[in-house]
Amino acid sequence: MKLALLGYSWTWCSNKKIDPFMEEIVQSFAKLGVDVDIYIGNHFTKDGGIHGISPAVNINKFTKYIQEQKYDLAVSFNNSLISKKFIEAFGCKVVSWIVDDFLHLFNHDGGDKFTTFRQKFEVMLISSEMQDKILEAIPESSSRLHFFPPATTILSENERRIAFKYPISWIASYLDSKHIENIFNIYLTDTKKYNLLRTCINEVKNNQGDGLKLLRHDSEVDDLLRSYNCNVDFFEMQLQNMASNHNRLAIVIRLSKYGLALFGNSDWISTFSNNEEAIDSFQAGKLVTEHQQLMNIYNSSKISINSPQTQAGSALQYRVIDIMASNSLLITKYNENSDLFRVFGKDCPVPMYKDLQELEDLCAYYLQHEDERLKLVNKCNALVANGFSFADRCNDIMKIGGVDIDKLSAVKQGKIEQISAKLFFNKSSILKKSTLSFIRRALNKLIRLTITPYMRQKITNIIKSAY
Repeated sequence: MKLALLGYSWTWCSNKKIDPFMEEIVQSFAKLGVDVDIYIGNHFTKDGGIHGISPAVNINKFTKYIQEQKYDLAVSFNNSLISKKFIEAFGCKVVSWIVDDFLHLFNHDGGDKFTTFRQKFEVMLISSEMQDKILEAIPESSSRLHFFPPATTILSENERRIAFKYPISWIASYLDSKHIENIFNIYLTDTKKYNLLRTCINEVKNNQGDGLKLLRHDSEVDDLLRSYNCNVDFFEMQLQNMASNHNRLAIVIRLSKYGLALFGNSDWISTFSNNEEAIDSFQAGKLVTEHQQLMNIYNSSKISINSPQTQAGSALQYRVIDIMASNSLLITKYNENSDLFRVFGKDCPVPMYKDLQELEDLCAYYLQHEDERLKLVNKCNALVANGFSFADRCNDIMKIGGVDIDKLSAVKQGKIEQISAKLFFNKSSILKKSTLSFIRRALNKLIRLTITPYMRQKITNIIKSAY
């Protein structure tokens, strides 16, 4: 059997490899004897984003190539490389696993956030809230929508046995909000626009599920975005990131005194100049780039916390299932509509907090009451012991995709190959891209310390358009 995995790569591995969760899915397919070709969707798009297809890509060459592979199944993450042309070219069932919110989904053909979902492919979701929204917008899609929680590595008690190193661990990125910071910088002396930005942030914080619901059609917001040459979706995503960062920093300040071990990206450094708690908590030299590293951290922690991003709503994040399968006690943010309740019932044993004081109190309590902590950990382990492994989810995907898994014979390990987008680039575009890449690197080295990121991007855009 041969499968095409249509993934993406943002920050985990320097934009060259898929992230650890997708990598585990690939490895699990291979262990089942499936050959997997990996395509990184954002390598095919303009500027490496989620919209359209880069003009550098020879569409005919690409579609001909995937037709020739005669795939038995195509599996996408977040609608990566799902478009009308590509679905036809694959000539097999396509299953897209949606693991993010609408603003992070690929949209290659244009239209609104539901346009892609109107095409004929199967959809797996980790969010019942998103499932309901798609169903409301596209009632005829009901038979194609499938709710599944994330998967994880299920280890035996002996395999999990690691000496405790961390009282509390948290694996969390400090999110990109540079564009919002630049807008603030531009309008720092304009009281009206400055207050409008504050209103937008508060709107996102207070209406987490609906974001800028009240301001999306506000003429003043439209004028502000037009002056900055920014679309409303990207603006909202940046606002969500900033709101999430506010919350994440507040958590670090609260929990640092309990021995919080913070694992994250280098963007946390931006908080170091005015926050000693972040400096004390951050675990230098320990960038988590593999799922096994992540599980080792949880297995060596007494408590691990989950604070969902502002836009996550009631959905289950990867880390929820990861922590429940580990030696660590999960403490997560309360949401009355959380999919934790849908999956594990209203009596779900996971401790939940409603505010920062309650989070601090729960952490302090369970650090002092080991017997009670261990009881809850054992209950969580039992809940995810069956049906939550990466292999289980691969089987679910194949069933949805119409693959007869009983006929699979994992006599040998399946082959894994990453298919480079450059194979399908026009020659002139390759030269142009390498020249622009050289210019960008030179610009970054020359002016990183002298001008703002916003101005640097402006200069890059001018050179790019002139080229």
